[in-house]
Amino acid sequence: MQGDWSKTARFVSKFLGRGSKTGATSTLGETQESEKHVVIAVVGRLGEDAKRAFVIDAIGESTTQDTNSQIHYATSRDPSNARNIVLAYATGSTKQKLTEELHLIAGWHAQSSDKRKLSGLIYLDDASTDQSPKKSRVPLDLIDRYMERSNVILATIGWDDDRPSEKLVDRQKELRDQWKSFVDRGVSVLRLSAPGKNSQDVFHTSWDLVRLLVSKADEGISTRRGAWKGRGSTADDQFLDDPMDTDIVIPIMGPTGAGKSTFINTVMGEEVSTVGHDLKSQTAQLQHFVLRHPKDKTRRIIIVDTPGFDDTYVADSEILRRIAVWLARSYSANMKLAGVIYLHEISQTRMLGTARKNLDMFNKLIGEDATKSIVLATTKWSEVPEDVGERREEQLRERHWKWMFDLGAKLDRFTGTPDSGWKLLHLILDQANLDVNALEIQQELVEIQKILPDTQAGQTLRYTLEELLETQRIAAAQLRTDEDSAEVKKMMQETDKIIRATTKQIDELSGPLAHRLGIWMRRVSILRRVTPSDSSI
Repeated sequence: MQGDWSKTARFVSKFLGRGSKTGATSTLGETQESEKHVVIAVVGRLGEDAKRAFVIDAIGESTTQDTNSQIHYATSRDPSNARNIVLAYATGSTKQKLTEELHLIAGWHAQSSDKRKLSGLIYLDDASTDQSPKKSRVPLDLIDRYMERSNVILATIGWDDDRPSEKLVDRQKELRDQWKSFVDRGVSVLRLSAPGKNSQDVFHTSWDLVRLLVSKADEGISTRRGAWKGRGSTADDQFLDDPMDTDIVIPIMGPTGAGKSTFINTVMGEEVSTVGHDLKSQTAQLQHFVLRHPKDKTRRIIIVDTPGFDDTYVADSEILRRIAVWLARSYSANMKLAGVIYLHEISQTRMLGTARKNLDMFNKLIGEDATKSIVLATTKWSEVPEDVGERREEQLRERHWKWMFDLGAKLDRFTGTPDSGWKLLHLILDQANLDVNALEIQQELVEIQKILPDTQAGQTLRYTLEELLETQRIAAAQLRTDEDSAEVKKMMQETDKIIRATTKQIDELSGPLAHRLGIWMRRVSILRRVTPSDSSI
């Protein structure tokens, strides 16, 4: 073996056996219909033997072929399509640089096929081997030149136990930091285990990784998502440590007390989110919970518990910021938002106040284009007679939610059972197309690069708060007519406190001063262009 294999010998011997069966020298172009090939580069600092072991494990020992002294590749017929899957790797030692590997593989690919970009790249690394960040820094621009950045997988080996040691976990985090520019765009850092191991990771076989890259190539990765600038985020904002572009994101939204935490605990099968039993909110920060996909072991379901507007302790402007930041980060990380579940208490007699505000904000966050992927679910059916609940449900369908149903939204009930909870999830998971292009707020923040106050949701909340502020000022003026009463003075102090808090939220949703001045100057400039001068009158 080439290089120091003391750390990777178990991985190699597990798959390599007595060595590869090599065929006659050939080029990719000599095989039929080369333009249909899915070509994936296997690279990394582990040397030829580990890469060959990976390829053999993924698509079979007998298919490996020699092309020349520097590039080997193996082909396998795609069982779901009339084409070949091709894995190519350079034959250099562990000291071979990634830039050299990429140049060799890309040059071979250009001569052998239709010169399109590589379909994907798998970078192998040994998590049990220490290495300096400088040594493992990858040439991101070069990878961008040869393939779409999001169609890259960083696969680590060296995991001896089902429960990895703290050292290996730290090494995994270190790799994510070193590849941060990629991870932020949804590139997966995955643990690769030998077949037969009871791995708890999402991907645990070589073929899983190949199948993932093939499916991503078929999805048309060429449409890149924008990179979020991170404006408005804070150090306290919570997000996944390991976002993956195969993750299926389903946010759970609705007013405080609608039963979001109860729903999540029910589908998770355990209490992971604190449930409130009064009107006080129990969800101040966004929380995410990971579920295994019931039908596809290679994907995770990310359930997002969002706080409702009119939160007990947190201002509406801060709630909006937290939701917007999480959605923007997940979009930029190329995570797949499959749909949104909106919960509403059937015990509510009318759509007023908090319920109306939450629905208005929900609509502005989602936008019309994504409405077809919404599931509207009523909750707390045990608190009303069946016939009363049915009448209210019909009112929601025909009046308050009608326009959403016209755009394709679905309606169902959550009755507190696991079956009813999973039924709502399956209404989203069983869709033919799981990937919502973008929610309105994601499109505005990431692609258009608006600041939050300029988004539809930001403007709607600001108008709502301005109306509330006017009502509060009228109430304060009425109280001042009877200031002698101690009780009235106390009420005035509370009202003044509320007015100051509302004013602060409006200021936050008006944007920075420089931004407001810029808008005002642009408006003045437009008015000057369209208003006749005195000399022309």
